[in-house]
Amino acid sequence: MQKDSRLGVLLVASVSVFILFEVVGGIVFGLMQNYHCFKYLGCNAGFFGYDAFIHFLAGMMELVFILWLAKKSPKFNFFHEDIRKNIIILISLVALVAVSWEIWEFSGDRLRIVLSHQDLLHPNRLFQPSNSDTMGDLCFTLFGAATMITILGFYDKKYLVSK
Repeated sequence: MQKDSRLGVLLVASVSVFILFEVVGGIVFGLMQNYHCFKYLGCNAGFFGYDAFIHFLAGMMELVFILWLAKKSPKFNFFHEDIRKNIIILISLVALVAVSWEIWEFSGDRLRIVLSHQDLLHPNRLFQPSNSDTMGDLCFTLFGAATMITILGFYDKKYLVSK
């Protein structure tokens, strides 16, 4: 089986797992909401708990997507022969996606606060109730990406180098 098709299968699997946990735990059981997280898991500001797990899975999924896109589109292939450079580039790209997501959450919260004063009515229903939540989201996303790099590195280093 070709490397690209294995990477495609890994992409479909990681997206499927992410969506499953996001929909079942996040939407059906509401564990992504900070007030539910506190009630069921004991987390206070969202640093640990279900939100951290979802960001961990997102980091893994984003890394696989970036690898798949780079391998599928030679025009966007940024890989070198040096695996260390590739790891730095991959972590940087996942960090860019994670920071962009956190900016989107921050913008959503600001709109909700300014338009409906939601922080006064329901402070625990914001996307980012604290700086700890934001930093935790970024840390767990990067930890998920680093975990996926480690898994791919042990499985087959050719995913992480130019060919």
